[in-house]
Amino acid sequence: MILVSRVLRASAVVAAALPTAAFAHDFFLLPSAGAGPTTVVATVGSSFPKPEIAVTPDRVATARAATSTGPVDVRIGAVSGVTLPIAIGPAKQPVVASVTLKPRDVEYRDDRIDLIMDEYPVGPQAKAAVAGLPRPRILKVNSRRFAKTAVCPERCTGLASKPAQGLELEFVAVSDGRFRLLQNASPVAGHEAIVATADGKRQHVTTDAQGELALPVGVSGPTMLFASTMTPPSTPDGRFLLRLTSFTLGSR
Repeated sequence: MILVSRVLRASAVVAAALPTAAFAHDFFLLPSAGAGPTTVVATVGSSFPKPEIAVTPDRVATARAATSTGPVDVRIGAVSGVTLPIAIGPAKQPVVASVTLKPRDVEYRDDRIDLIMDEYPVGPQAKAAVAGLPRPRILKVNSRRFAKTAVCPERCTGLASKPAQGLELEFVAVSDGRFRLLQNASPVAGHEAIVATADGKRQHVTTDAQGELALPVGVSGPTMLFASTMTPPSTPDGRFLLRLTSFTLGSR
């Protein structure tokens, strides 16, 4: 399972719209437990780091992995239980892997909209635009999810040497324990993000003027950074663009 480094401890996702869900369903990657070739699994879960729903291969748009010296081979396997295994390597140094899911058009009924707004920190402009929809509201969304993970032989230090992977929305490390949120390669300043840990806690943090955030003091064990953005449509009948991203940290 994932272990956050001592340095990190000291430092200050596409799921379908589930009609009965009242809590977040995150898309994330986890290094597979056990010996053997480096493998990550793609999954969706409402209680990080517990996998609950498998992502099927046909949902994957891109799968990438890289070390500080360049790209690494990636091979998508077949669904196994509630996970999708993705083989990586060979690589003898820390690897950052990412998976982009294909975009999906989703429509949320009025009775679900407030729950969606509570689940995802999308910013005040988007929330105001959603609140202003005519009643009964129907929230039309084009949703796309991204997930990254750091696969480390021992401790996940030195991640700042891993460049951005060109995702529409992603976290990149700027130092051990500090990360920057990028949207289309530009920092996202003053934006709310979530730090989820294995004890079930979801701490809310805000990026600074450089789009950066630090892991809260005392964070240890499996850890996930999560952020989302929503862009209002340019026409009354258009779709909101919802983008969701996660970054799990640790070692095999």
